[in-house]
Amino acid sequence: MILGTSIRLYFDHDVDVRLADALRRRSIDVETAFQVGLHGADDPAQLTYATQNGRILVTHNVRHFPGIYASWLTEERHHSGIIILIGYPPIGVWLERILKLFSIFDVADLRDQLFYLGADFD
Repeated sequence: MILGTSIRLYFDHDVDVRLADALRRRSIDVETAFQVGLHGADDPAQLTYATQNGRILVTHNVRHFPGIYASWLTEERHHSGIIILIGYPPIGVWLERILKLFSIFDVADLRDQLFYLGADFD
């Protein structure tokens, strides 16, 4: 897969917008909750927006999104994928991890999946 050709991400309000800027510089399409007016919206609204817009949701919210993911599975609802960023390393580390993720997995591989991205992915 050529990076950036079909990667569409949505960052909820937990993810540093500097990471969005770094990914955009690598031709990856990223929208943020701040940009679309969803800063402070609840978590189900964040996933609904991402889904309606064909975007993989990226968050640090390990507390709520596994439960939301399980609910959507039970309800047989589909989404473009959820990536939970574990920890708070520097932006450059997140950039490397996300680029590595998309060098291994195609966007379609993440559909309806919950993926934890942490130090074990270095």
